[in-house]
Amino acid sequence: MRRRHFPVCLRCLPSDSAYRGPTLLLVLRIAGILVVLTTAAGIVLFLLTRDRKYLRFAYQTFKYALIFALLVLGLLALERAIVLV
Repeated sequence: MRRRHFPVCLRCLPSDSAYRGPTLLLVLRIAGILVVLTTAAGIVLFLLTRDRKYLRFAYQTFKYALIFALLVLGLLALERAIVLV
């Protein structure tokens, strides 16, 4: 079977601005793990003490983390759309 050699496209190659490496993903994963642990701790504290402030704290942590995640995903989608143009 013969190999085809396609011409190199500059848009196909990763540029320095598009490639962030594993550091961005690592930071986002660590932040996600911390949010899950914080939310779980708030729920456990609510179950142990029946104090609603812990449940409210867990809900607010989850809510703001979800807003942040949607914002980051929106920015990544916008960046991808700009790169395609």
